[in-house]
Amino acid sequence: MKPEFNAAQTPLEKGFTVIEASAGTGKTTTISAIVLRLLAEQGIPIEQILVTTYTELATAELRGRIRETITDALAQTRLPFVAEIVKRVTDRKQFELRLKLALQSFDEASIFTIHSFCARVLADRAFESGVPFETELVADQSRFLHEVVDDFWRANFYNDDTIVAGVLRARLTPAHLVELLTQLTNNPTLRVWPPAEDRVALEKKITELCQAGGDGEELTALAERFVISLESDFCEWARAELRRRKTDRQVQSFDDMLTGLGEALRGERGSELRKSLRERFPVALVDEFQDTDPVQYSIFSQIYRGSDASVFFIGDPKQAIYGFRGADVFTYLEAAKVANRRHTLGQNWRSEAKLVNGLSAIFSRRTDSFVIESIELSPVTASGKADAEALTIGDQRDQPLHFWIAASGDKARMGKVVAAEIASLLTSETKIGTRKIEPRDIAVLVNNNTQPVGVQRALADYRIPSVVYSAASVLKSGEALELLRVLLAVAQPTHEKIVRAALATEIFGLNASALENLLGDEFAWEATLNRFADYHMWWRDQGFVQMMRELLVREKVRSRLLRWRDGERRLTNVLHLIELLHPACVENRLGIDGLIKWLARQISPGGEVRDEHELRLENDEDAVRIVTIHKSKGLEYGITFCPFVRKEPWGGAKEFLKFHEDDKLVLDLEESAEHKKIQNREELAESVRQLYVGLTRAKHRSYLIWQERKTKSKSALAWLFSEETSADAFLEKKGESNTSSSMRAALAKSDAIAIEDLPEGGEKVFAPTPALPTSLALRVFDKEIDRSWRIASFSSLISGRTEEPETPDYDRLQPGGEIAEEPVLPTQGIHAFPGGMRAGTCLHLILEELDFADLSQLRPLVARKLGDFHFENFDEVVCDTLEKTLRVPLGEDGFTLSQISRASRLSELEFTFPITALTTACLRKAFQVEELPLAVDRLQFAPANGFMKGFIDLVLEREGHFYFVDWKSNWLGTDSGSYAPENIATEMARNFYNLQLSIYAVALHRYLQRRFPSYEYEKNFGGAFYIFLRGVDPGKLDNGIFFMRPPRKFVEQLDEVFHGRS
Repeated sequence: MKPEFNAAQTPLEKGFTVIEASAGTGKTTTISAIVLRLLAEQGIPIEQILVTTYTELATAELRGRIRETITDALAQTRLPFVAEIVKRVTDRKQFELRLKLALQSFDEASIFTIHSFCARVLADRAFESGVPFETELVADQSRFLHEVVDDFWRANFYNDDTIVAGVLRARLTPAHLVELLTQLTNNPTLRVWPPAEDRVALEKKITELCQAGGDGEELTALAERFVISLESDFCEWARAELRRRKTDRQVQSFDDMLTGLGEALRGERGSELRKSLRERFPVALVDEFQDTDPVQYSIFSQIYRGSDASVFFIGDPKQAIYGFRGADVFTYLEAAKVANRRHTLGQNWRSEAKLVNGLSAIFSRRTDSFVIESIELSPVTASGKADAEALTIGDQRDQPLHFWIAASGDKARMGKVVAAEIASLLTSETKIGTRKIEPRDIAVLVNNNTQPVGVQRALADYRIPSVVYSAASVLKSGEALELLRVLLAVAQPTHEKIVRAALATEIFGLNASALENLLGDEFAWEATLNRFADYHMWWRDQGFVQMMRELLVREKVRSRLLRWRDGERRLTNVLHLIELLHPACVENRLGIDGLIKWLARQISPGGEVRDEHELRLENDEDAVRIVTIHKSKGLEYGITFCPFVRKEPWGGAKEFLKFHEDDKLVLDLEESAEHKKIQNREELAESVRQLYVGLTRAKHRSYLIWQERKTKSKSALAWLFSEETSADAFLEKKGESNTSSSMRAALAKSDAIAIEDLPEGGEKVFAPTPALPTSLALRVFDKEIDRSWRIASFSSLISGRTEEPETPDYDRLQPGGEIAEEPVLPTQGIHAFPGGMRAGTCLHLILEELDFADLSQLRPLVARKLGDFHFENFDEVVCDTLEKTLRVPLGEDGFTLSQISRASRLSELEFTFPITALTTACLRKAFQVEELPLAVDRLQFAPANGFMKGFIDLVLEREGHFYFVDWKSNWLGTDSGSYAPENIATEMARNFYNLQLSIYAVALHRYLQRRFPSYEYEKNFGGAFYIFLRGVDPGKLDNGIFFMRPPRKFVEQLDEVFHGRS
């Protein structure tokens, strides 16, 4: 038996500690207590304690609970375990100081999702990890998956008229290959079996057999082998090809961050990276560890294995139900085997004692209840917290766990019976403690995203308000399909058949009769077509959102949808879809046809559901919660109903056969009988875990409905009450079902469980108490705002404006904020190229996108960008200027920008760093000490606190030296002589560019200090180049180029000025 972990007393030892936290045993409280003890007992700063979990919501909850625990320890007001920890403190003064420092720096607390932790490491340790600086994070990689599949399909099928190709087309589809590739991306360590055979030899056999009119069974077997080989080849090729394409385009998905960090830890600089991470985070706590996967576990294992760090894995294998997302309970079990120590949490703080005992009785009936040998039910006792405010009906307490046995023909009645019981509870004297229960105290737990529909309708019949919490995607809803029809009509307003289809949607609300009448009225029909033509023009000229806003108002869509009983749900979905379509349109630069294709692809089957796609709540009033069991995990409710516990572990044929071999996940393309047997056993195990999660959500009362049928059930509850000696025997046995008889016999004498036939269901409806009107009034703001607090920038300092927004610097401002006047230009050459902000923006964007080491794309890139900005007849001039710029020698060793690869540069580096009490006088003093040229007499700005923000045009690394470059398109004269060194120096001083250079130098200095532990200014800081593009002249190497490497002492003094320590 594993020892119990006492949050206040168990020693926090070095090495790997696994804490098994059964449902309701205070996992989050335990994590908070461990963090408090690390602060108080070991003096580890809050920012050096790494805490990871799996969702943004859980991260926010952990952050709040940890902060609350630290605050409570200082005030000693509420939490009992805190008092026990505080009691053992020997140095009270030091204890309070440590906690106060933790609260003061809590914004720097290292509490992340696993993905955000990996992103932070890859960003902060870019060179050690080998990740390109400019890699873009994409949440949706579906377009890359479709591209890879389409290319494979074209290469193997499009122009192939062979017999084999015909056989394959009948067996494979692009959609199947997309799903197969999705399996590979969701499970990076997934092993594919079997390896591919020689497809050329197989194809030859199939062709010969067909031509000879051979045996059909033999042909089928050969075709099956060929399909499997093709799938196996596809898996190997697609994995590599998908990675190559994302690398070439410098994008990565969230899962790529995990695999990228894992590879970096194993790479040539892995030792340095692991050491720096251990120094940065000497302690790690991993929450919800049962939902980890092999890649995530390997990251923590590589960082901390064999070190003297402390790592705590907190989770519950009995609640591992996210296998469909890539979570792998076998990874938890593998980690638990090799951990230095294992503990459990022994007290249930959620549920009433009888409910805890009843659930223990169900799941302890078998020694192998959870099927997998290493997962067991640890003993848990109730803390008494829920019993202090017990549920009573008419001041009486009865059994908290109710089993209802439904006959095989009762399926249609189950929703009504649940609604009737809820109405009875709400209308009777049912109380939790002294408080009458409300709809929000009750949850109906369902298995999938289709079951809530019937439940919600039954509740509506009893006038019980309800909301659905579901992981279903709004892009798979009926409203998505209807909106697609509407958009098709807006795109093709002259296509009458498509317009009629749009009018028949609920969005427009015309039934068959109304549509027939409209078509019979020539003038009304023409007016309708004209409205769609208007929407088309709105979309074309004003954009998608403006068009939809106009359509919703003119067609009275809101009021029409709200007339339906589920109108709030429908309207919420439509508005949600519009919100999703807008960023898709902007980010992917989609026109009318492109956005329609995007929506159609999202509606099609397959693909993952992203968080932002999940259905939103249609309202947040006092309502019964209808929740999928997966969404309910981690939550608790006063009363729960589980009407669908007879859930067979497999609902029809699975598209892919996956199973574990030696604790590693394998995809079997052959679908062998032996592997299918293992898969069925693993699916039964997962269904038991899902049942456990569902039954442990209730604090006071839980209802289950078991529907008896003639056929033998292979569900989790049937397994728990079966007499078979093994899961394999249970799954293989046929015959009639006798589960309800076993339940009655086993539970008849329980004082915690009531077992009875499904009630008839009463007719008494619920009458919600209307909310009292609230009198609202605006509060009067009578405080003074400290206007020195702001985000400052170089632009705001030289213009003197406090509200100056900082954007990439494209030579837009003169000192004082005036827009530079456009000069009278010569008629040819780069000096004839227009001046001003538009020209500067164009040149900056070209240089940002251009690969300096590969000028083959220079001309098409210049032509495209000049076309975007409507600059005509300057292609050759601009190309010539940029080629000169990239090939002119720079610095003491004469390197050129054309020698700098993309991996060694970072364009438009955005920075933000804190400033305190920054004044004109402070800056003047710093510059005067070093006698740097700055027109200090003209520099005037209001004192600033807050942050300094800016964008450095280019940062590059050359042989261990870091430089930054600022592009200038300023027009100084009609020939290259105007850009002589003395003229450039004057321009630098006149426009305060020396101040800009100094701010950027401090920013880069801080950046490099943070990124590279071995960084030294004198050794690694190369300096700054200000390149005036119009003046670069290979015949006069000093022309157009200003170089400065500020003294280290000056940079450090200016850094102190920004810190307010001048």
